[in-house]
Amino acid sequence: MRRGVIAMSVAGLLAGPALAGPPAASAPDPAVVRQVEGLAAEAEKAFAAGDFQTAVDRYAQAHALDPSAALLLYNIAFIYDRHLAQPALAVTFYRKYRETPKAEVRRIIKASERIEALQIELAQAEADQAAQAAEAAAAQEAERRAALLAQAESEADEAAPTVYVFRPLDDRRSKWSRAVGWTLLGVGVAGLAGGGLLAWQADEAQADFDAARTARAKAAAKDEGRGYAVGADVAIAAGLASLVGGAVLLWLADEPGTLRPEPVVPGVMPAATLTAEGAALGLQGVF
Repeated sequence: MRRGVIAMSVAGLLAGPALAGPPAASAPDPAVVRQVEGLAAEAEKAFAAGDFQTAVDRYAQAHALDPSAALLLYNIAFIYDRHLAQPALAVTFYRKYRETPKAEVRRIIKASERIEALQIELAQAEADQAAQAAEAAAAQEAERRAALLAQAESEADEAAPTVYVFRPLDDRRSKWSRAVGWTLLGVGVAGLAGGGLLAWQADEAQADFDAARTARAKAAAKDEGRGYAVGADVAIAAGLASLVGGAVLLWLADEPGTLRPEPVVPGVMPAATLTAEGAALGLQGVF
């Protein structure tokens, strides 16, 4: 059998007492015991063969028949964690195991450690996705503007002779860039504010941890504090990424105008000249 999944006697789980609480009112139904044992055996065989999804399905069916079998939940969480690469589901089933009355203290500790590590991984993945989205939007806008510039240069080369006239830049794409840029700035400010609030809640959870008197209460307070701390890190990282993306889009959109080529018509026409000191208006003749 592959390392990690716990082989078990389901009949023992059904008949054995919980870690705390009154004894069971009656003996388990032998038919249910046989069903749960059969499903658990099928799950262990599927796990050994590398069929991890089938193993999860069989463990889940067995747990539906006997919700008191805590180790079934731990095995499901372990498979999602180590073999199916689904950290969110792994966190869910680790928490369910930890809340089960028959959960063992040493496995509660292991489940808490894995919950903490997986939450950090999930937070980092969300922050990376937000940063990549902001970078992709900025890169797309930069490519669009480069294409416009290349098109203008190509048209200028084909036309002869040509003057360049200053035209205000007020097209739909520029408006879109400004709208998205301001939206990202607003999201960034909200993310930083939310991160600060979560950081404050993490401090409150730390106070609860210090005041706790039992191992279970301390574990719950620690998990809550870690969750707030991870959430604060994610909110702050996403806020900073949104601020950067919004600033880039606004910078790209905040151009007063562009020089566009226009054909020359023989005769006298007004002409504008742009210099570092300002703009000059005069007459230009072409013959």
